[in-house]
Amino acid sequence: MASSSTGSAATKLEQFLHQPAIVPYPFTLAFAVLLGFHGYRSGSLSRSGATAASILGYITLANPLKLFGVALLVFYFAGSRATKVKAPHKLSLEDRHTPAPPSSASNPNRPFKAGGNRDAFQVSCNSLFGALCAITWRILYGGEVLEFSQDRRAIWNSAAVGDKWCVIDERVPSSRALVFGAIAFWACCAGDTVSLAFLLNRHRPPAGVFLTPTSLLGSPLLKQLASELGILSSTPPRLITSLRSVPRGTNGGISIWGLFVSLAGGTLIGSAAALSLALENPECSQLQATRLVLLGGKVVLSLPWYGWIVGLGAWGGLVGSLIDSFLGATVQPSYYSLSRKKIVHSNTNPKDPKEEIINVPGSGLSILSNNQVNLISSALTGSIVLASNWPR
Repeated sequence: MASSSTGSAATKLEQFLHQPAIVPYPFTLAFAVLLGFHGYRSGSLSRSGATAASILGYITLANPLKLFGVALLVFYFAGSRATKVKAPHKLSLEDRHTPAPPSSASNPNRPFKAGGNRDAFQVSCNSLFGALCAITWRILYGGEVLEFSQDRRAIWNSAAVGDKWCVIDERVPSSRALVFGAIAFWACCAGDTVSLAFLLNRHRPPAGVFLTPTSLLGSPLLKQLASELGILSSTPPRLITSLRSVPRGTNGGISIWGLFVSLAGGTLIGSAAALSLALENPECSQLQATRLVLLGGKVVLSLPWYGWIVGLGAWGGLVGSLIDSFLGATVQPSYYSLSRKKIVHSNTNPKDPKEEIINVPGSGLSILSNNQVNLISSALTGSIVLASNWPR
């Protein structure tokens, strides 16, 4: 028995040495760590936030299927745009003050940024679901963990197996589900970033406030677009539950312009994902056009695969913003300062206990925080798409 066990162990060791091992992606790791460090040095992230951003960024980027990393990097490019033109003037209409941490005073070389210093939980709220989709796909189809790839033909990036297959092919439903779920998630998160790029040129921002690409991983990317764009709109937004006019910045407030830009943000992610897939997975060009058929058998829409991916991104951006707005209007409170005439994030002001702060009429209950709303809305959007495509 002992010799049998020894022989079995030797066989497993030989298989481990000759079969595909875990690919470390060292340059990707260095890139992710550099981004996390930059976020910390710039004041966008706390130490825990920088650590989480590096880990989750690496998990997303270190993948044989580059689509996951492309979707994430779109945020960085959008953030670069926001950095150049500074932050929107909405800061003058909504109180976004974040108390400076004690470490700021002890580290004068690390600037404090209003709304920055985001921790690991805030980072995870806006990136964890996408990272989980990426690493699950890598485990199932990367060929590194053989126990999860019993059928060698299922290993997508193995040249020895033959030609690659399309990762969104209906015949490989779990791959399709993970890719679509990640696209919907990032599309849901993209709207706020794109709204910055669209709107920053329309208003002169306060000096000294800016966004960096790294801060996007830790920023509340799902801050409802209706509220964000209601701040910048020429007319006040309306509460999604009652359609009554509310102050700019109210949680759950929506506007036509806000919904349009959230749609555009999702479309940006869908377009980037489609382009990435076309370049790295040309086998998808062999897929037949998918038709949308009504109960009566009438074909109302026929699109190639890339059209459906762009459409999925647009759907994720719009539906995600509506979910976020609905949660913001029902289970997240909104407070308004009568003296400062702006939305604030607490019903008391420690610096001025006499300041009169009221609940915005019709706003939500104090049940969830902004980060929790972000987490639920983005994860729910991605989960709906993932579950609807997952094999049964």
